[in-house]
Amino acid sequence: MDKKPKSNISPISQSGQREETIDILKAEYASLSNLYIHTENAINGIFNFYLTLLSAVTGAIIVLFQVNSGNLLLSYPSVAGLLVFAILVGIVIQDSIVNRNIDLSNFALGLNLLKYRLFQGRETEKPYIFYIDNFFAEVSPISPRKINLVEKINKRLWWIYPLGTHQLFIGIVNGFALTGLMIITVQFLSQDTVPHSNLIVGGIVMFVISFQVHCIYARIKHRRGIERFNTAANTQVPWLKKAS
Repeated sequence: MDKKPKSNISPISQSGQREETIDILKAEYASLSNLYIHTENAINGIFNFYLTLLSAVTGAIIVLFQVNSGNLLLSYPSVAGLLVFAILVGIVIQDSIVNRNIDLSNFALGLNLLKYRLFQGRETEKPYIFYIDNFFAEVSPISPRKINLVEKINKRLWWIYPLGTHQLFIGIVNGFALTGLMIITVQFLSQDTVPHSNLIVGGIVMFVISFQVHCIYARIKHRRGIERFNTAANTQVPWLKKAS
């Protein structure tokens, strides 16, 4: 009978390797924590910059209307240019915020994976572990106990809902800006002869379409970005495997 080869690694050496691995995981966790906080601050900074530009554009439009209060048609070309600028800035800011939300979801998943690994085998402490949750991505091993109506709708109609409050605000502002641009253009070209009822109906339709396009673009890009990252990084999520 063949004898099994004895391991040359002593228990002390194995313990040292394990402690070294734990130290590496802790260092990685600290690095991801800093990246997560930095990304959150970056999103807030970008949005505050957008609010500053939006305030300047709004003030300029108000001044133009006051200066040309006797004949508003004279201010329409300048106002249209400001609205186009506001729309383009909103699109760029929204794209930047969506990209950082993708990074935020990936960092949250990385932090939860490291925490899941560090506390593996510690059944006593598991009920007291806090995992970062994300409404727009599955990053936590703890699933909600009750699935409410909002979550059910979100699973089926996820592509029509805004990606957080920042994207919601930008979608609303760009919807109003595009609606205003359409009304001003029609009024300027027709020399203020189009009935107001037609303008109101057209404005409502334009706002709804613009808002939905912004939401659909943001949600699809966010989901595709997470899927591409997980595929490229070959991310292994143990709790998703366990659930399936």
